Amino acid sequence: SKKYSYENTNTDMLDIKQTAKLLGTSERFVRLLLERGRLKYIKHSARMIRISKQAINEYIQAGLLGAHLVITKGKGY
Repeated sequence: SKKYSYENTNTDMLDIKQTAKLLGTSERFVRLLLERGRLKYIKHSARMIRISKQAINEYIQAGLLGAHLVITKGKGY
């Protein structure tokens, strides 16, 4: 059987692992934010969740993280 890997090529949308790395938190904490509605996301399927950089900026600006982090458009995350 072949194994396929998915690489997120849309730099404005991040998966949970990328979001956790960007925020400096655990993946579990990001999932908790999603469950509590504190971080907006798009759910493509049961296993494919994407968070926009805009949603992350809104979360940060709301003061819920207590960090001063601005995400700019560009390559990478």
